Amino acid sequence: MKIAVFARPGASTAVLLNWLIREGYTDLYVILETAPRRLKQIRQRVRRLGFRRALGQAMFMAVLMPILRWESATRRSELRTHYGLDETMPRLPRVLHIDTINDAVVVDKLRSTAVDVILVNGTSIIRAPVLATTKAPIINTHVGITPDYRGVHGGYWAMWNNEPEKFGTTLHLVDEGIDTGNILAQVTARPDRHDNIASYPLLQQAKALELLKGFLDKIARGEKLSVSSETSGKGTQWFHPTLLQYACARLRGVR
Repeated sequence: MKIAVFARPGASTAVLLNWLIREGYTDLYVILETAPRRLKQIRQRVRRLGFRRALGQAMFMAVLMPILRWESATRRSELRTHYGLDETMPRLPRVLHIDTINDAVVVDKLRSTAVDVILVNGTSIIRAPVLATTKAPIINTHVGITPDYRGVHGGYWAMWNNEPEKFGTTLHLVDEGIDTGNILAQVTARPDRHDNIASYPLLQQAKALELLKGFLDKIARGEKLSVSSETSGKGTQWFHPTLLQYACARLRGVR
């Protein structure tokens, strides 16, 4: 079975690729999208969220996240060992590096390369010209329960809202929205007291891979995927917390 992976470089992409190889899915075609420059991201957030909130988010990412990664290092190591996850980027023969996943070259590659499924991990929004190029299912692993927790840090915001039952991951088909595609399956998890916002995504991804295996096996057998829930695109899109938001929530035990 030929699998295309649309992703950005990073630990979660390495985890996905190594897991696919370990499970025997070695016929991979990987397209890696360059992450936007930090300054460009900040400008986009200022336009969308306002200067004060964008500044608070930037301070959280620059000041607190390195500390939180250090704080959760042991826990993340435990998760990698327990679930057999590898964050080292594997060497693959077919990797295409591009500036945007919506580049015309992606359309050309999809037309010339018959793939059975496309897995998405952390790219920008995939636009209609790319989506319309293939009949293969396009599956995103979203670390949040949709539609309530679209966007980023879905697990953290579920805990922030005192909804631990919605700490989980969604496998969904991709449309032009942000985590709005029809849902294939969802799985919940229970973080422990050593987890924090820096380790939540690894736990959520580990749980999602257990689900993904079943869907890939179905595709390999030529079976059609069925959705468990059709979404309306409603719900809430979440962003990075600000430094003040995180600090205040930490005082009430939300890590």
